[in-house]
Amino acid sequence: MYKITKMIILLVAGMCLLTGFVTTTTALTNILVESDHAYANNFDYIWPEISHPEATQMRLHFTKLELDFDDKLILLNKDGNKLVTFKDYNNEDFWTEWYTGNTIKVKLETNRYETAYGFKIDQVEIRTNPESISMDIKETPSSSSAPFAYITNGGSNNVSVIDTVNNTVIAVVDVGSDPFGVAVAPDGTKVYVANMGSNNISVIDTATNSVTDTIDAGINPRGIAVSPDGTKIYVVNSASNNVSVIDTVTNNVTASVTAGGIPYGVAVNPDGKKVYVTNGDIGNENNTVSVIDTISNNVIATVTAGGIPYGVAVTPDGTKVYVANWGSDNVSIIDTASNIVIATVPAGNTPRAFGQFISGSVSTSAAPAGPECKEIKDYLPVYTNGVNLNIINKVGKDILVVWTKADSREPVFKVNILNEQNRTVTTPTGIVDEYIRISYPQEVCSWYRVIQATNSGHTQLESGYDYTVTYYWGSNGTGLTPIPDSEAPE
Repeated sequence: MYKITKMIILLVAGMCLLTGFVTTTTALTNILVESDHAYANNFDYIWPEISHPEATQMRLHFTKLELDFDDKLILLNKDGNKLVTFKDYNNEDFWTEWYTGNTIKVKLETNRYETAYGFKIDQVEIRTNPESISMDIKETPSSSSAPFAYITNGGSNNVSVIDTVNNTVIAVVDVGSDPFGVAVAPDGTKVYVANMGSNNISVIDTATNSVTDTIDAGINPRGIAVSPDGTKIYVVNSASNNVSVIDTVTNNVTASVTAGGIPYGVAVNPDGKKVYVTNGDIGNENNTVSVIDTISNNVIATVTAGGIPYGVAVTPDGTKVYVANWGSDNVSIIDTASNIVIATVPAGNTPRAFGQFISGSVSTSAAPAGPECKEIKDYLPVYTNGVNLNIINKVGKDILVVWTKADSREPVFKVNILNEQNRTVTTPTGIVDEYIRISYPQEVCSWYRVIQATNSGHTQLESGYDYTVTYYWGSNGTGLTPIPDSEAPE
């Protein structure tokens, strides 16, 4: 065994922020797995753990990794939690991402039909954090706060990440075969890619621009959408004529809903209660849109659209659905209350609009209306080590929710929430103050502060927990204190 120690210095805007050590170590011989080694089918192999007592982060080097379409190589942490899954993978000479902790376990799962061809790990690289290291941490703009666009490239099996401020490609992420649909989580921390050729979903961590998990789907997944609260993914499988419902916490398929023939597109109503799926069976002159209830996961209505409906999108207020009909060169407009087509608009030849193609974001709403009310846009920074906060609006009107640093008017986040809607955001741990702005005819854009009965009126958030906050009005609206605009968040 040998070690190579390197000094690493991170620079931001020319300022030294952090010094640390990276150590490269040859892998232990008992975890070396020879290439082209055959493994028995339908069996799980687990190798002795790779660990280093001084490591704070670790990564592995593969000289080769070759798996068939249905075998999996999984890296786990010390507690057995999954770090990454490799599937249908064939690559040589590459490093994994950095993983927090001092232990990595290697597990191979073979299926019943094919044979895993083998892999070889020859190096382990660790990062240590000696107590003697000094830090001079300055507040600097985070690159993750910039808006990004994620483009699937079906011919090269990857996703281009574009910085929309500078209009430059900042990363290219390898995914599955023939990626098609793509959806971004409401909090911006994950991107989900439907891989039509490999029948699975790639989960991309937007902080690292790396694939952290791969989820099995149906056959030929195309359209994909995330629920407004970020807890579910809806994947349309064109060749198996169904919709996979995926839990984003466990990344497991929790339901499969039968749709019409050859479904293409999918959209979720902003209130999260209904999902709309276009069924483009080429053999039929007039095709349909399936309306799925998200509580029961059942189709509750089937709406006749034009020929070969393809793209589908919902208006931000949730009242109308627009369907691009590829085969009949027009657009169907569906009233969501009655599930009836209320208008048909001519379009050009073979319209195929895909994804969210209506102006305005489904996941945000305009600020409450009123003569003195100016629109305040959402402000949702990414907190890497933050907690999940689910906010439920039971006020009876659209509201603006703003949390600030304790005893400060500086916002931690701002989010507009439609009446009866819920939104999930990330917020830092610590002590914060809560504010809401409500629009009523007699109280136009009035500001209120939420005064807690404990903790000097503040709200305390601790790491390791998920929080749910529900805002009420009337008899349940205790603790709301009116404040003038001069005391409102900035």
